[in-house]
Amino acid sequence: MDDSQAEIRELKRLVEELLARVSRLEQLAGVAGSEGGAPGSATDARSPRLQVVPPHGRDETGMPNLRPRSELEARIGSHWLNRIGIAALLIGVSYFLKYAFESNWIGPAGQILIGLVAGVAVVIWSEWFRSRGYQAFSYSLKAVGVGALYLSLWAALQLYALVPPGVAFAGMVVVTAVTASLALAQNAEILAAFALIGGFATPVLISTGRNHELALLSYLALLDLSTLLMVLSRRWPRLLVLSFAGTVALYFAWYAEFYSPGQFALTFAFATLFFAIFALVTLIGHGVQERGFPQTLLMVSVLNGVVYFLAICLMLETSGGRAWFAAVLAIVYLMLARGARQPVQATHLALAIGFVTIAIALRLQEVWISVGWFVEAALLMTAGFWRNWAYVRWLALALIAATVVKVFAYDIWDLSRGYRIVSFVFLGVLLLAVSFAYQRDWLKLSSNTTLRHTSSGEI
Repeated sequence: MDDSQAEIRELKRLVEELLARVSRLEQLAGVAGSEGGAPGSATDARSPRLQVVPPHGRDETGMPNLRPRSELEARIGSHWLNRIGIAALLIGVSYFLKYAFESNWIGPAGQILIGLVAGVAVVIWSEWFRSRGYQAFSYSLKAVGVGALYLSLWAALQLYALVPPGVAFAGMVVVTAVTASLALAQNAEILAAFALIGGFATPVLISTGRNHELALLSYLALLDLSTLLMVLSRRWPRLLVLSFAGTVALYFAWYAEFYSPGQFALTFAFATLFFAIFALVTLIGHGVQERGFPQTLLMVSVLNGVVYFLAICLMLETSGGRAWFAAVLAIVYLMLARGARQPVQATHLALAIGFVTIAIALRLQEVWISVGWFVEAALLMTAGFWRNWAYVRWLALALIAATVVKVFAYDIWDLSRGYRIVSFVFLGVLLLAVSFAYQRDWLKLSSNTTLRHTSSGEI
């Protein structure tokens, strides 16, 4: 009897262990394994289940682990084959259309219509993928569809002359606006980039080789204002760089081809408008602390001032006019610096100092340029110690170094021996005076800082 009871207990233990293994295998396979289990048994639905997959491809019972292979199989079957199939279908349709076009089966109007319908269909089809979680693939399809729409409108105008320029331009504007709307609705920066690329490509695609300054520059200003709104509302700083680059490229391309002195007033007004738009986004967005945002604003701020100065200097014929414009631009950046915070304030102040330096170089001649730079450096050094601005003192030191290099490398060799001796003596006295003032004020500044830290308990 004892042997029989021991055998029954052993069989019961083996059955429970077998049920536990079956339950774990069902769990790994995604099947509910709690049906039919007795309460308190190894298959009770309330009992904890092992979730950790051991290494070396086996579970805790020693059975092979099938989950990684299942995931790879699912990815191959549902993702890779799907995308390969779509690519093959698009390539096949493209070859068919190319063969049909070359064989004159479809006329120009039919080709344009097919391109427009295909572009709209691909954009709509991409929404089906996006609704099922394939966002990256959906955006890729949208890029294909939007590109097909732009190219179809371009072909209708440039290749076949089926529509007038105004109609093609309006169609491209609609495509750009719809793409931008989708970007805002879906919070997709990549779609906004597609919209901007298409928007800046539109004037190139519909160009007729004629001068339409007012229409072109007004369109660019509208694109820049739209970019400003998107950048500030969605925090997409890379769009700012894209918009700035597109504006600069189209502006200078137009300038090289069509500008004449009689267009100075209108061109100056638009160049100033572009400068104001990008300066405004720098001021409004300087408090945003998101990743990459402040650095992008600073880069665009510097490039904006430099490009604006170059654009106006190209239109001004005299160095005197350019010098006065540099001085005015320095005042503008001083005013912008007053309403900004760090580091935008420091950037604007550095630009103001740079334009003052350029104004001196353009307005004065030879040795007097060095004298003017020394005076500017002395004023900067004074302001740097007075307001405790370290970066201003560094700018003053850099300007002094540049002036010394200019004096020794250029100015001295155009002077006679007597003037050369006087110049060396005068330069030495100036440098010693600056050094003495710097040391005196630096010691005073350092002692005040030490006293302030000591009184506050800092070491």
